[in-house]
Amino acid sequence: MNEERAQELLNTLVNDMVEKSGRQIYSVVQTLFDLGFTRHDLLALSFRESDISRESPGIGSPCRGTPALEQQRTALAEIAAKLDVAVTQVDYQEKLDARNTALFYLKEDYEYNKKADQRSGPQSIPVLMESGALKTVQGYVRCVPFWTFENSDVNGRVSYDFANHGQIDLRDSRWKEALEGHVRFALAERRQLRHMGQSGGWGALREADDVYNDLNRQMIEAMKLMHGTAFLGNVNFHGEDHKLVALGEKSVYEEYTGQPLYNFCCSFCVPTADRKLEELIRAWNADDTLPQNRVKVDEIMDRIKAVGGINLIWY
Repeated sequence: MNEERAQELLNTLVNDMVEKSGRQIYSVVQTLFDLGFTRHDLLALSFRESDISRESPGIGSPCRGTPALEQQRTALAEIAAKLDVAVTQVDYQEKLDARNTALFYLKEDYEYNKKADQRSGPQSIPVLMESGALKTVQGYVRCVPFWTFENSDVNGRVSYDFANHGQIDLRDSRWKEALEGHVRFALAERRQLRHMGQSGGWGALREADDVYNDLNRQMIEAMKLMHGTAFLGNVNFHGEDHKLVALGEKSVYEEYTGQPLYNFCCSFCVPTADRKLEELIRAWNADDTLPQNRVKVDEIMDRIKAVGGINLIWY
């Protein structure tokens, strides 16, 4: 096969890769770099210099100085300082795919890990066995981050246009607000779980637990920051509202616009007023058969999660 024919076939293969990726050139460029292609090779394949320098770090070149990366790193550091948490950046030398990974820790967890790193050997760790007995094992204990950032698209490929498998679109004009919303939500969620554990479990939480309920409010606020909109809702309605919801004359949603959030004001929060979820809740309220169908409740809860929402419990 002559060189001209080889070049023609190679261009055909690359064009096919671009089309199959949905014209996500950064993914194709990264794949070719992973296979051993050089910058010179890619330019010979009709890629533009801007495609290579903007979309992919290339071999040994993580684009450390590009504006996108520096703006993202600055934003992550500013959010950490604002929320009084710790953030550590994974070094490019340790992360071969250059995902710009950042780990967010509660400050007390970060300090604990620093002390743990200074210990010379494994520690004695009490482990609760299935029998209920405590067994001491030797090992290393480190606190995990409450949130992780990485540059990746929906397919998990490196992309400086997206973060966390495409959950955050960094091309959007409000990307910083969305980024902060994600961190705030994860922080409130971690603190709520820790508060529950330190209180002795779900059954040990006090009535009118201000700490727990305030963290519910923080998650609702964070959801609005993440998505730009947030809608509060209930599953069970009573009195006249029960009838109106069942008949389709009253919405199951109330948009959250910053109004006061009272205890038990809602049983879930979703980023959009999902029609299917509303239909499920209307059908639930229209059926007064006793006992009520547990499967329908599970379907409602699952739908809330499917649209990116949260189910809320108040104390």
